[in-house]
Amino acid sequence: MSGIILKDKELDRLLLIKQIQDRKISQVEASDLLGISTPQVRRLLRRVKEVGSEGIKGRQAGGNRSFKAEFKKQVIQRVSDQYADFGPLLPVRSLSFPTI
Repeated sequence: MSGIILKDKELDRLLLIKQIQDRKISQVEASDLLGISTPQVRRLLRRVKEVGSEGIKGRQAGGNRSFKAEFKKQVIQRVSDQYADFGPLLPVRSLSFPTI
């Protein structure tokens, strides 16, 4: 079984979005409860409608500077193979030159 992991704040948002979809509360009421603007509530609604519950999660998780998992795996493997006996400075200097 696969699922998504939500923070408390995201779960609260999702529950309120579901209440809006069920027409139990209005967008204005939800914006007041969440402390965000009404247009932001509309954007959340649209994202949840398009993507589902995943749409409530922040899209910047990991940031735009994170490396792909395969690259991380290659770096860790190379460091553990070639530089196991050294401190962290030598691998940093050696890996700064692109030879991977």
